[in-house]
Amino acid sequence: METLRYHYACIGQFWRERLRKTTLIMAVVLVVSGLLGYFMCAANPDVTNAVVEYFLSAMLDSGVISETGTLSLIDLLLNNWMAILLCVVYGFIPFLFLPVLILFSNAYLVGVMGAYYHINGIPMLVFFAGILPHGIFELPALVIAAAMGFILCLTLVKKLLHTPNTPPMKELASDTLRTLLLVAFPLLLCAAVVEAYITPLVITMVAG
Repeated sequence: METLRYHYACIGQFWRERLRKTTLIMAVVLVVSGLLGYFMCAANPDVTNAVVEYFLSAMLDSGVISETGTLSLIDLLLNNWMAILLCVVYGFIPFLFLPVLILFSNAYLVGVMGAYYHINGIPMLVFFAGILPHGIFELPALVIAAAMGFILCLTLVKKLLHTPNTPPMKELASDTLRTLLLVAFPLLLCAAVVEAYITPLVITMVAG
């Protein structure tokens, strides 16, 4: 228990000193990307339908969604965990800031889905019922992971450019790993459980 307290104390310090401001910026990126996806695709029905059909096909191929429409808890968790890990791992590639691109693409796709509902006359309440129950866990995890990936990339760039007073990468990597395991993963686990078992019920209630 003491060890766990220590790790959460380190996460709290990491949040206050480095992560909070970047997370807020990534949250803005999330919202702007989603709105951009919605408004751009709402004006292009053919493109929107094609993108959503491709996405659903990819989800079927991945096993996340079965042919009967049921969701796999394990596959949901693994799929989201891989997205989170990529956000962080891509942070070790300097100068490109790829974690922001991952956040943008995921948020943009949410906006595309919203446009798809609008174009096809499906009530937006149904759309939000399908996003919000698990999204309140999944989206914060994605935003935090993107923020950590951004910080890793920025710190690595500063190291390569020999910028003075750059924090040690080893310490940053430790803080990132702690936050991944003790914050992001529990959020994703909650998101997977809700998406697999609760979100479908909420959609049925709203749509019915």
